Amino acid sequence: MSASTQHPDGPQYPRGKVNGDDEGQIEMRLAADPEKGVVVMAFPSPVTWLGIPADAAIHLARGLIQHAMRAGYPVPVSLEIGATTPASPVVDDAVLHALERAVQLFDQALPKFDWGKSPLDANAIRLLNEVPAEVRATLRQLAGGR
Repeated sequence: MSASTQHPDGPQYPRGKVNGDDEGQIEMRLAADPEKGVVVMAFPSPVTWLGIPADAAIHLARGLIQHAMRAGYPVPVSLEIGATTPASPVVDDAVLHALERAVQLFDQALPKFDWGKSPLDANAIRLLNEVPAEVRATLRQLAGGR
């Protein structure tokens, strides 16, 4: 760290010095400003660099996300720690409904489509053949992750 807090015994190094430039532990505060839509990281003095232990980095990440939400970030965010697989996407009911409607369209319209008399080009026909299966697979995956 570049600046130390005022401690009567001088700079504090709770986990030892990170390097020769380390000036000791420093306080940091997080705040959210919803009017400006910003997260503020406040230090008591100028900071050139910041080194924090891994567990504190996770705590800071959670705090930044929480303050971003308070500052008005419009989309819910979650932080999954220790996951062995990627977190499931957050899917709202409107997306699932749209995919379900697409499947209904495929099931009801495509069987009635006259492939022999179609003025569609090869790319459009390829899409009509491939997209229904892709949508069904995506819908199964998303609905299963809820």
